[in-house]
Amino acid sequence: MDTLVRLVVRLGVTVDYMLADSVSDNDLNILEQFKQITDRQPLERKQLVIKVLRTIFSHFENEVIYTSPTGSGADTLTLSVRNFPDVPPVALPVAVKPIVTYVVGHINDIPTLWVNNEPFSLTIGNLRGAANSLFVSGGDVYVAGYEYEEMKPDEPYATLWANNVATRLGGVGSRADSVFVSGNGDVYVAGYEHEGLSSYATLWVNGEATRLGSEGSIANSVFITGDGDVYAAGTILHSIPTQIGFQTGSMPVVWKKNGDVYEVIYELSDDSIAVLLRNAHSIFVSGDDVYVAGIEGGDCSETYGMWRCAAVAAVWKNGGDPVLHDGNSANSVFVSGGNVYVTGYERIDTELDTVVSAKLWVNDNAPIILPGGLEVTSVFVLGGNAYAAGYGIDGAMVWKNGAPQYLDVAGEDYSSANAIVVKLE
Repeated sequence: MDTLVRLVVRLGVTVDYMLADSVSDNDLNILEQFKQITDRQPLERKQLVIKVLRTIFSHFENEVIYTSPTGSGADTLTLSVRNFPDVPPVALPVAVKPIVTYVVGHINDIPTLWVNNEPFSLTIGNLRGAANSLFVSGGDVYVAGYEYEEMKPDEPYATLWANNVATRLGGVGSRADSVFVSGNGDVYVAGYEHEGLSSYATLWVNGEATRLGSEGSIANSVFITGDGDVYAAGTILHSIPTQIGFQTGSMPVVWKKNGDVYEVIYELSDDSIAVLLRNAHSIFVSGDDVYVAGIEGGDCSETYGMWRCAAVAAVWKNGGDPVLHDGNSANSVFVSGGNVYVTGYERIDTELDTVVSAKLWVNDNAPIILPGGLEVTSVFVLGGNAYAAGYGIDGAMVWKNGAPQYLDVAGEDYSSANAIVVKLE
């Protein structure tokens, strides 16, 4: 009975704290009392209690069984204790809100937003381009990407769409790859501007541009913590001397805002090697930990000081040595419930064929192959469910816990999904 007693004590403390009701820890009918107390609470409080219960039950994983609510509308959370059949299950009512799925990408090079698989063109007059990232804040939907000038396919402009209204952020040759809205409503967009023949990593804050890096740099991802700390991930150019001159490569980096200045806090790769394939694609901050997904060089070899490496999917934590996965690129990282979710792809060339597979890695477990996928560019986790977006042979796709679904592309034959966000309505 020791486990049951500990469970009873924890439930008693929780009820007393969350609902301000007095429940005796010694009462053998505490589960029924808990149900009666909870039934009298507004739905909002019930939802809070459910969250606390899930945390409590994680301490009693072998004894406590709980069935999460599914679907929409009124539902229940059923609680029972595995090894004590004399303790009856308790059903707690809880309101379950419908889930809304937002996806951005393109259909035939037209920037597109899907809401619950219904596509909407983001451009006026079908300007070509792509939507690369999105952020949903309250009822507002922000999308970052780029548009081309009409009839000028080589002149992209970094663009932010706020509730389908486009604002150009940069000049010709610029691009926006990531958007994040802070707790106070400031809109951050990461990407690059072009000047001459070079790119410059750029962060736009409410439309105002700040350069993060020097010539040849790119910012791919931005993240703002609840405390307002600003992080960005991308690449800078990196050169080393060789026997026949200099070799230039890319160095994955993390910038962090320090006062009014953005400083490189992590150089993620070996600075004694210079190869262009290394990149930092995505950044996520959980507590004090900074996670970055990207590409590292593997199986490197040197000839007269010139380096060649294979592309390997990599995840860095707090600037340390990367965790290398069996893939060629890690495109997106998301942390939830202490688990690290990463999406990317692996390409295997044989004499007869090239096999490409989209993958989802959870922590250090074996990868989940996402059926039908060629590349997966984004991952988002809600309620323990992992949602991913990318593309397959027939175009834009999404997956939920590995189950595939092609997106509605209005009969067109060329499409891709670049980012996904899932929210409760």
